[in-house]
Amino acid sequence: MSASVPDRRSRRAVLGAALGATAATVATAVHAPRVLGAGSDGSTVTIGSDYLDAQHQTKIVNTSSVGSDFSRAMWLESQSDVALYAKGPIGVFGSGTEIGVEAWAPNATGVGMYAVQGSSAPFIALAPAAIYGLTNVTDSAAGVRGYAYGDSAGTSGVWGRSDSTSTAYGVYGLAAAATTSAQGVGVYGHAMSSNGGVGTYGYAQAATGTTYGAIGHALSPTGVGVYGFAPGGGVGVRATSVGGVALETSGRVVAHKVSGVATISKGKTSVSVRPGVGIGSTSFVLLSPRGNLGSRGLWSTLTASASAGTITIRVSSAVSASTQIGWLLLG
Repeated sequence: MSASVPDRRSRRAVLGAALGATAATVATAVHAPRVLGAGSDGSTVTIGSDYLDAQHQTKIVNTSSVGSDFSRAMWLESQSDVALYAKGPIGVFGSGTEIGVEAWAPNATGVGMYAVQGSSAPFIALAPAAIYGLTNVTDSAAGVRGYAYGDSAGTSGVWGRSDSTSTAYGVYGLAAAATTSAQGVGVYGHAMSSNGGVGTYGYAQAATGTTYGAIGHALSPTGVGVYGFAPGGGVGVRATSVGGVALETSGRVVAHKVSGVATISKGKTSVSVRPGVGIGSTSFVLLSPRGNLGSRGLWSTLTASASAGTITIRVSSAVSASTQIGWLLLG
């Protein structure tokens, strides 16, 4: 048996070996997965695997300033379905100095962001859109809802803009349900302010040309283009013009409750009618005979009442035949 050879390494060699071993231990610790001792924490992420018991947050920070693809912290891509599926009280939360969440659909018929409220999403043919919201629950649910919380002037809950040079819409609303049991509303405006609140406001900015602040269009033969309703006793529709025409019509004018035709019977000098509205102290009546009154005078007297006023149409002498008088209450 040969004799053992004593180790004659210098002190510098021994110290170098010790430092090398220490560095290797540190490197192994740095690259090894962090084991927290709870659930799936500390596991090495393997593509195609599930980790269903993570106890802590996983954070990835990209400090690159190169830009483009190099500055993204994570890139996910799917060739056929969903690239990223997130589930929780908040599915996806984005925070950015410029854009919190950006969605992009390069296809001209695609949808940038598709949001659904409800237990399941019914199949629908999606129209091209940057953001498409869908709800299939009831009780005032909204596919897209905007809320402007700031107190400064000019804030908007939902703001739409179109720069198209052809027929385009900044905001477009469609009530597509073909039903007669409910009233469909394409665009609904609701104002809660008592200081000049406006439910829907239309503004045509161009200083020249024929422009319209608001247009109502009804295709039904019994439809109404613009409808104003004041159940509290206010003004249903008000028209105001500074130096121009306040109200212009093309077609017949119908005034329900405040107009009609009354008949003065043969041998009588008057007839009384009650309109369907109140009569004020400044109200007056326009009269138009539908027959020849000859030299007879024609006038009216009013009995003012907030609910049951009376219009009495008179002639200066008894008519020789029943005569119709058209009347219109104003004021």
